[in-house]
Amino acid sequence: LSGQAREQIVPPPLSWFEREQATIVAAVAQAAHAGLVDLCWDLAVTSVTFFEARAYLHDWRETHQIALHAARQANEVCGEATMRYSIGSLHVVESRFGDARRELTEALRLFSSVGDEYGEALVVRNLAFIDRISGDLDAATSRYERALAVFRRHGDLVGAAYVLHGLAYVKLTDGQDGEVLPLLSEALEFSRRAGSRRVEAQVLHRLGEVHLWADEPELAATVFGDALGAVIDIGDPIGEAYIRHGLGLSHLRSGDLHKAGAALRDALDLARRAGERLAEARVSLGLAELEMARSKPTQATDHLRQALDILRSVHAPSLEAEVLAMLSEARAAAD
Repeated sequence: LSGQAREQIVPPPLSWFEREQATIVAAVAQAAHAGLVDLCWDLAVTSVTFFEARAYLHDWRETHQIALHAARQANEVCGEATMRYSIGSLHVVESRFGDARRELTEALRLFSSVGDEYGEALVVRNLAFIDRISGDLDAATSRYERALAVFRRHGDLVGAAYVLHGLAYVKLTDGQDGEVLPLLSEALEFSRRAGSRRVEAQVLHRLGEVHLWADEPELAATVFGDALGAVIDIGDPIGEAYIRHGLGLSHLRSGDLHKAGAALRDALDLARRAGERLAEARVSLGLAELEMARSKPTQATDHLRQALDILRSVHAPSLEAEVLAMLSEARAAAD
């Protein structure tokens, strides 16, 4: 079937969720009130892909607080574990990594108590991301590999693709460049086989970063351009913020400061509107690099201070070190 024919038979699910947004939130509350606990938490967690893609973080929080309370009241361990895992994921999106680690650790304990290895793998995958942000690459690698083995056993292509692209970033940061492209190639294959455009865009974003690290800005811009089309099609503002940031850096390192500025300003606006603080910090760092290229170190310092405030508040020491290094350079240039 052609793409158009498939859409006539099965409409894009996010469009349906958009139309039914208020109904979904109300249905979670009604299910809890009626004592339909399994339905309550199942509906809440099923809606997360939509809430995250559209940055409806208030709905995510509201539905999960209701469902978590219902699951605990009913002593439904699997439901409580799932809600704590998902609330931990919400904290990750909000860059509240300390809160995220506490919820995820409790979710891991609960999943382990009922012998749910797939639930454990979901939690371990997110803990690996927090380890990576915290700069603990060994712990991140160990957890990613543990989660990947489970996703492979369960045939979860999307879960495996997500882990592979996270593991690729760890290898890149750790200087193991030769392992990065094979991991991303497999992740891209899995995401396309599963039909997940969102994860495909995330993998392409990571591939664009690899080209930037290799000083190949033109190739990076091409890959980021492919990813941008995907996130715009599915309506993912957080993904769009990250990808426009990548495009901005690609243009900057190609010498096109005008295009770089436009892309980075768009990325900053998207990150702020979505409340994605880690993206905002990264974009501020990119804007500082742009001002340094324009020989405006004072303006660069302003952007770097903004980034530093965010990174210290969310405890992201690996990125903080990068900002401090550029801040020293900007201050020296200003003096």
